[in-house]
Amino acid sequence: MAEIRPDGRSTSPAGHALGRKLDSIPFSRYHMMLIAVLSLVGFVDGYDLVMTGSLLVLAKQPLHLIPDEVRFLAVASTMMIVVGGFLASAISDHYSRKTIMLIGVAGLTFFTLLLTLVQTGEQLIIVRLLTGLAGGFAVFAPFPIAAELMPARHRAPLPRSMRWP
Repeated sequence: MAEIRPDGRSTSPAGHALGRKLDSIPFSRYHMMLIAVLSLVGFVDGYDLVMTGSLLVLAKQPLHLIPDEVRFLAVASTMMIVVGGFLASAISDHYSRKTIMLIGVAGLTFFTLLLTLVQTGEQLIIVRLLTGLAGGFAVFAPFPIAAELMPARHRAPLPRSMRWP
């Protein structure tokens, strides 16, 4: 077992060995496919957010939304993406980031499809809040995954103040 220093860092070189191993992996079609999939997830999430904001004007009348509800709906999903991102970050150390991202994508897809069944303004608010929460899992998880898979020669070097001792 590795000794833990008072500053919280391990004396084990395992992290350095893993980093060197990841850095030795050549950039491949797999990396390009992963980046393309993560980009698609980001595009779909962004499209969902923008379209909901644009369609609120059309949904106002049939769902009998009052102006306060419309204003809340315009920002509710974005606020919940931030909350979902913090929640996903808190648990991503205990579970894999891939699992967190898959939970987010599945939840985002499910709640986006659930929008078609909404009948009232209150239901729309609840579904949009849940969509945003799932979106936080899907949006923030891919960035560390992409950064970890990118070989060192394709990344900018860290400033000296941010390097491991």
